[in-house]
Amino acid sequence: MRAAIFTLIFLIIGDGVAAAASFCIVGMGISPQCIYEDIASCTGASSPPNTFCGVNPEARLYYYGSSRFCAVQSSRIAQCVFNDISQCYGAVFQDQVVCLDREERSDNINPFRYDKRIE
Repeated sequence: MRAAIFTLIFLIIGDGVAAAASFCIVGMGISPQCIYEDIASCTGASSPPNTFCGVNPEARLYYYGSSRFCAVQSSRIAQCVFNDISQCYGAVFQDQVVCLDREERSDNINPFRYDKRIE
């Protein structure tokens, strides 16, 4: 019975990273407003050039490819197939993706971060 109660509490509370919104409105002089789950609502609420839609640094992404620059979709899939940021912004679906620099993300995406043989 106790295990069932703990399981129920875990399911209600959930994982904090998974509950984080995927996209944020960011700009100079304001703190990131990470309340958007899809790119359309995020870009609709932003007002360039002062603010723009960006990927939440705490969002869990699913990476495809090994290039430095990634196009992130609303489904949290990051297609890392671009050699520079201008290629990413010039992608076919540019209004449905947000581009990011993979090297600016935290080290938790590195699959070899615990292997001391690889520096």
